[in-house]
Order: sequence, then C-alpha cells, then structure tokens
Amino acid sequence: MAAGLDQGKLELQLPPRASSIAQARAAVDRLEALEQHPDGHFTVRLLVSELITNAVKYGAGEHDARIRLAINVGVATVRVEIGDRGGGFPVRPVAMPGVEGESGRGLAFLDALATRWGVLKNGESCVWFELEL
Repeated sequence: MAAGLDQGKLELQLPPRASSIAQARAAVDRLEALEQHPDGHFTVRLLVSELITNAVKYGAGEHDARIRLAINVGVATVRVEIGDRGGGFPVRPVAMPGVEGESGRGLAFLDALATRWGVLKNGESCVWFELEL
C-alpha cells in the first residue's frame, strides 16, 4: 500500500484484493480532519467501503492493476475519488434493492448519503462523491 496522508488529504494505491477494503477504512479513520465531523466520518467510511468493494469486485481487472483512493477534506466539504481500470458503468437512477437482494446497496447508499456524486472516464473509471460537512 502506497500512501500519502496529512491532516486533510489522503492518496492511496491499493491492490484489487478484499483486504484493501479494510485498509481503506483504516486510512479514513486516520484522517484527522474528519475527527471533528463524526457524522461525516461515518458516512465517508461507509461509502469508501462500498465503493472500494465495487472496485475490487468489478473494476480492477488485471492482476497488477491498482485502485486509487483520493480524499480531500476541506472546511465545509469532503471530496472522495475511487478510480480503477474497469469499464465503469452508466449513471442511471438508483433504487434500493428489495429485502431479498444480496447486493446492489452500495450505489443506493451513495445516492442517498452523498451531496453530489458522479462517474468520470479519463484513463480510468472514477466514481467520485462530495459530502457537505
């Protein structure tokens, strides 16, 4: 895991393995700038977990590929980007799956909890979100 961490910024390159989900959560927990925003910290941690899980499951592709996690905590907002070499997905209306559904809640959580979010394609597939603190 390569990391750059200061009070309000984080940049990680993670391997496409299940263990990267816990590494990403632990990195969010070390961001000092989120300590004064417990609700924001919880939401960022949850959404990072969900999106890293999706990147591990669907996005990384090649065995030497990496998942990029970037977090920038500002005075009033936090922006998170998770990029991988997968094909991405079209942004469409998101609905919570039924109670019997075993997956599909990550994007529903993202849509419900983030202030803004989207998908970018520029050499990687990048899901980003912003959250008002």
